[in-house]
Amino acid sequence: MILNPDKIVELTEPACGISLDIPEKIMMQIFSQVLPSLKRIGLLYDPNNNSEFAKQAVLESAVMNLEIIPLEVSLRKQIPDVLKKHWGGIDGLWLIPDQTIITESLVRYIIKEAISNGTAVFGYNRFFYNSGAALCLVLDYRAIGRQTAQLSLASLTGQDCKKQMPVFKIWYNLRVLNMLGLDLVIDPSLGMEIVPGP
Repeated sequence: MILNPDKIVELTEPACGISLDIPEKIMMQIFSQVLPSLKRIGLLYDPNNNSEFAKQAVLESAVMNLEIIPLEVSLRKQIPDVLKKHWGGIDGLWLIPDQTIITESLVRYIIKEAISNGTAVFGYNRFFYNSGAALCLVLDYRAIGRQTAQLSLASLTGQDCKKQMPVFKIWYNLRVLNMLGLDLVIDPSLGMEIVPGP
């Protein structure tokens, strides 16, 4: 159960286990169906860390009536200028795990700036939610533990073992959504748990 396993271990056969990566296609479905009024989403990332992810996100967004706007930075000091240039052209800002960008102080700064510019932020854990992100995809580690145990049992009995997506919840921040005037659509057909954050 690791983030970006392909970058850590060279696999000679198909991966077996729970990746902490949520596929770009699933994220695009969430953005387009849960917050359908958002059409242009900025993706802030360092190309040295996440260029492949960004390329895939742009490709997946093309079939979802979304546009992912790549916002590249290679140094933290570039972030304010890059964001300032793009606030007028994006409805949402997507923050992903990226060691150049993600620090507690930077995340707080980015979310504060986003809200003051009328832009929703998407994050990936409780810290983002507590800092004011409108929507967070939060891994459910207890459920992932059960998922891993089931996968291990299946493997021990000779069943095929493949890479699986982790179990996660979608937390929405109603206070922030209301502040930004955004409507949330909760569609049970998505098959995902969409709940207000704690």
